[in-house]
Amino acid sequence: MRKEYSSPAPRAIPFAATSANFATLHVTLAPLARAAQTSFGDSSKDKFAAINVMVASLPVMRRCRRIEHAETRPSMTAPATIRRVAFQGERGAFSEEAAVSLLGENIEAVPRPSFDALFSAIQEGAADYALAPIENTLAGSVHQSYDLLLESRLQIVGEVIHPIAHYLIGPPNATLDRLASVQSHPVALAQCEHLFRAHPQLQRVASLDTAGSVREVVAANDPSQAAIAGKRAAEIYGGKILLEHIEDHRENYTRFLLLAASSQPSERANKLSLVIQLAHQPGALHRALGIFARRDINLLKIESRPIPGSPWQYRFYLDLQAALHGAETVAALEELRRCTDEVRILGCYPAHEIPARDSK
Repeated sequence: MRKEYSSPAPRAIPFAATSANFATLHVTLAPLARAAQTSFGDSSKDKFAAINVMVASLPVMRRCRRIEHAETRPSMTAPATIRRVAFQGERGAFSEEAAVSLLGENIEAVPRPSFDALFSAIQEGAADYALAPIENTLAGSVHQSYDLLLESRLQIVGEVIHPIAHYLIGPPNATLDRLASVQSHPVALAQCEHLFRAHPQLQRVASLDTAGSVREVVAANDPSQAAIAGKRAAEIYGGKILLEHIEDHRENYTRFLLLAASSQPSERANKLSLVIQLAHQPGALHRALGIFARRDINLLKIESRPIPGSPWQYRFYLDLQAALHGAETVAALEELRRCTDEVRILGCYPAHEIPARDSK
């Protein structure tokens, strides 16, 4: 006997995309599953019934596909629990701005006084992640981060490219014409040369941290003192912004690496970082890089660092546009291990494009 089927109205699926809700999804799709087992005849009535089943199922199928995608996509902005993120510096530092940009406001910021303390934060149980600056478009590479990354055995699980905008910040009673000194991190001071040329009376005072400088000048409440830092520092410590965007170059970005104790590359991971050690002989680096060139794997960056205890010996850090488990990448890494002394994968993660900046 032929089964008769009248297509039901599609039901909405009112739930967030989490594994616990797939039971609800199963119930919602039950009529569709029964329809799939229905045997339709050749009459016009049967054909129209089959069409009605498919049309009615389309909204459910589309919603199901969106749910499946949301379930498998790693989320950096909507964590189920508040994640502790360590960074070097004090509250309001550019590193904290970058952490919020990458992970959202729902994080617990964990300031660390030094790079050594930053890279040990996860092992000590003080943080779940660490965010470390690795290079700046003007100041260059952060060598300490490269060295500590290798020592720490942490894995790169993400990156963020954060625009650096410098602000001149004083205590609430400060005015530009009364300033006598400006303090900040040496790199920040060097990136604001135009300010000091325009105001030659200002004395530069080097400090350990940009945000920490704002905290100090606001606490001192001396109208002759100011600091250079990001806007977030002024908001946190109650400082008065005297000048905005005082950086010499607007195209000023710092790339930060998000580090964790372990990693599981997501499907979106398309950037591979590794470090290699080569024999000190002619053509060694050429042969190593040729392995990737022959497979059309793009080299994004190369950085050399001396090997402690081995004078004139170097390790090479490579960033590649590649997925870790891609066929060409797997073959390249196998060949690379045969012609190098050491290969270590530092992480595979989604690449972050340079954000568009306001033209004002």
